[in-house]
Amino acid sequence: MAGHQAVLIEVALIQLEAGWLTVLSPSRDAEQGRQVLRAVQAEARARVSRALQEPTPLAERLGAALDAILALEDLGVAARGGVFLRVDSGDQRELELVATRGAFTDEFLAAEGRVPWGECLCGRAAESGEILVSQDCFEDERHQRQYLGMQAHGHYIVPLMASGEALGVLFLYTEPHPTRAEWRIPFLREIGELIGLAITNHHLAERIRVSLQEAEAASRAKTRFLSLVSHEIRNPLTTISSTLQVLKREQAPELVVSAQEATADILRLVTDLLDTTKIEAGKLEVEAVDFDVCHVLSGLAMLHAPQAETKGVKLVLEVDGRLMCAAVGDPLRLRQVLENLLGNAIKFTERGEVRLRARETPREGRRWLEVEVVDSGPGISPKDQERLFTPYAQGSTATARKHGGTGLGLGIARQLTELMGGELFLESELGAGTTARVTMPLTNA
Repeated sequence: MAGHQAVLIEVALIQLEAGWLTVLSPSRDAEQGRQVLRAVQAEARARVSRALQEPTPLAERLGAALDAILALEDLGVAARGGVFLRVDSGDQRELELVATRGAFTDEFLAAEGRVPWGECLCGRAAESGEILVSQDCFEDERHQRQYLGMQAHGHYIVPLMASGEALGVLFLYTEPHPTRAEWRIPFLREIGELIGLAITNHHLAERIRVSLQEAEAASRAKTRFLSLVSHEIRNPLTTISSTLQVLKREQAPELVVSAQEATADILRLVTDLLDTTKIEAGKLEVEAVDFDVCHVLSGLAMLHAPQAETKGVKLVLEVDGRLMCAAVGDPLRLRQVLENLLGNAIKFTERGEVRLRARETPREGRRWLEVEVVDSGPGISPKDQERLFTPYAQGSTATARKHGGTGLGLGIARQLTELMGGELFLESELGAGTTARVTMPLTNA
């Protein structure tokens, strides 16, 4: 053996598909030892990968991957460890414990259920994106928490990385002062990236699933909408047809009015349909022309007065004397928004009154118009309020059957208001009426 350097290689146990293969290597050279180690690592990565691809919930897959890692004897870890996942809530970022293996006390599990980002070993590893090796929990100042009965131990803390971001943390227990063997840190980094990729794929699959559900819901809503549109068009067309037949035989002014109202209904529906397609295509624009705000408001009140009178509902127009009528904006779209709100208020109010109130309020050195449509109708439940601004959606089924409508109006009204730089809100509760409030900036004429 003169002139040759003896190479000592530990006994390695390799778990292959066909069982366990024992390799005794004291007499093998360094290259053979490295080959054995690479085979061990490759098999470990394969086992982790298979665990992560199982058709089970993410937490179960992470637990199975953790089992595969802890079973790797050459890694020198104890049979204890766990996985945290990143949780983002607003501006706050935390780590949530989702899988553990080995014995942990109830005190530990309760305290470590959520770990602030950047705190303790796991939070620091997540924030830095670097693997941390802790020599001894009682000597390492980064190990900020201690528990009753805790024994001395070390740690490998592995961030689960994907596209340069930490999506979670893998923590493994070791004996105090764990070895820093040349291959272990790169191997653990590869495992962390493998798990990070699985988490990314899971999040992507979840987004796809949610998108599909939303698309299916939208498709169902559009199908219902088309049914409603056919009904809404058919009714006024039937009225017009019947009216024209009677007009052939006799003079009847009231029938002319009926035909005009039916025609206006169809025109309103077609306008809503066209606006919806323009909004969805991003092609709807608003104008900036000189107009008279007070004239728009009084015209709306006059237009809807017959509708209110027919129902026995009092229609009141209130304009604050400090409102400057001359302005620059889009009177057509403003009228369209308010006409929708006022028409709905009168339609759904069986008794009492509807008020159209307007005033001007300064905000951030600019003129802002505030218009409220207040009714004494049945009110709207919180659940239905959330749905009313969704395209093709309506309030309760019973109300839709009684009063009709396509569910387009309020969605278009809000979008038009936002296009004009404003906001549209509803305030309502069952049995107490509804207030629709529109606010938007005005420019001096």
